[in-house]
Amino acid sequence: MNDAPLGGARLVVTRPADGRGAIVEAIERLGGEAVCLSAVEIGPPDDRPALRRAIEAWSGFDWVAFTSARAVDAVVREGADFGARPPMLAAVGPATAERVERAGGRVDLVPEDQRGEGLARALVAELARHELARVLLPRSDRAGGELPAMLARAGVEVSDVVAYRTIPRAVGADELEALGAVDAFLLASPSAVEGLLARVGAAGFRRVFPRAIVAAIGPTTAEALRAAGLPADAVPGRSTVDRLLLEVARWIGRR
Repeated sequence: MNDAPLGGARLVVTRPADGRGAIVEAIERLGGEAVCLSAVEIGPPDDRPALRRAIEAWSGFDWVAFTSARAVDAVVREGADFGARPPMLAAVGPATAERVERAGGRVDLVPEDQRGEGLARALVAELARHELARVLLPRSDRAGGELPAMLARAGVEVSDVVAYRTIPRAVGADELEALGAVDAFLLASPSAVEGLLARVGAAGFRRVFPRAIVAAIGPTTAEALRAAGLPADAVPGRSTVDRLLLEVARWIGRR
């Protein structure tokens, strides 16, 4: 197997240049060059005491379900004890599960359908033999309502708490042009899609980067790209950083 499948390709990561991060390290490990472009900013929740109360009640929940790695980071900052039981831990996909495990937790459930709806269906199936279950959902302020609604319809007692704020940062055409030659853009959230395209739009993006590969970490981000008029070229079968990068490497190899 090629030890450097990215072969020196320049990949734009839509995250602040505030530290190396796992995705930057993975790009370099696979022989690529990571370029950070801030299209999203992360802030604390407006109601931080509500998150703290949820963490203090951690042991009273049957399940804690995570829909993003950032949610894991947010509860860690508030002192969540991942070694404490009885809460079972669910993660929407492998990347989020990996972050839970790095925080000291053991993931009990990762759905095959790695979207909020898929996580809800998997949880309902797990909880079907219980008359009552309490589930904590620490999420972004921009998270949709279908996941908690599906759980509530199944008789689950849901505590849906904002763990962090996701703030799209509109990227200007001058910033894009300053990037120079780019082989691929890596998008990890609908908010990143919004920030990347808010000013220039899909057509403006393609004028600057007519051949750059656009890669989405998973189906939710891919849908946001499609809705914005910039369909994803590459979407991995599983939402992990390594799978995303190997998919991008295959696209680069074809070109």
